Amino acid sequence: MKRTLRTRAAFVVGADGYDSGVRQSLDIECERVAEPATFEVYEFESDGRCGDEARVVLDGDSTNVFWPLTGNRCRWSLQEANIGDFSESHSKERTDVLLVDEAVDVKTRARVLARIQSCAPWFKGAIKALDWSVDVQFEPRLASQFGRDRCWLAGDAGHQALPMGMQSVNVGLREAEDLAGRIVKILREGGSQDLLEAYGRERRTEWQQLLGVQGGLKPRATASPWVKERSANILPCVPASGADVGLLLDQLGLDLPVREIRG
Repeated sequence: MKRTLRTRAAFVVGADGYDSGVRQSLDIECERVAEPATFEVYEFESDGRCGDEARVVLDGDSTNVFWPLTGNRCRWSLQEANIGDFSESHSKERTDVLLVDEAVDVKTRARVLARIQSCAPWFKGAIKALDWSVDVQFEPRLASQFGRDRCWLAGDAGHQALPMGMQSVNVGLREAEDLAGRIVKILREGGSQDLLEAYGRERRTEWQQLLGVQGGLKPRATASPWVKERSANILPCVPASGADVGLLLDQLGLDLPVREIRG
């Protein structure tokens, strides 16, 4: 049974994902700021030890991610060559792998394992059974503004990032906490609406950095040749935000531009 709830609220927070209805109702554009990246994602049980540590593999022009799961299962996200616009962009729904023909199943597992071991020879386990797979495209995007008046955005409603460092979801959680705190100050402590305007400016500045809008990472002379060669692909892989990004990059001998770009 469909029900409609009507209420009056002092503020509206759009935390409703990449296809945000709140953002669209505000007529705020979510601009593509970098080329999209397409991944084949596979989840399976392995006969080897998956451990408990996620790993990012920078392999030439591709970036691949290993995610250990429970029960000696794991997930691999394998980046594909750029194929332009992808009709299922942003789809993150699981798609069951239905392999009726045993010969096809064996060939598919062999192909996936060969692809994994070509970029990660340290992965020794075989694939016992493929549980599911999906092809998904991620488009780095940034909202032209994070809201106005009494309607504001948090999480994927305001930005989309590549999946390697899980930046969009992790920063989104921090944004929700920050935005809630500012609204509380306005409602209960007589704070100014300027608190929300500052939120919007700060979020834009941070995401311009994380998405590379302000320019790529700058290797120092002390950075290793391996890091210098791959510096263009490292920023989306850093699982941090705020001051922590700089601390992690400092260990690699990399600098992140901090110049603010207004838009």
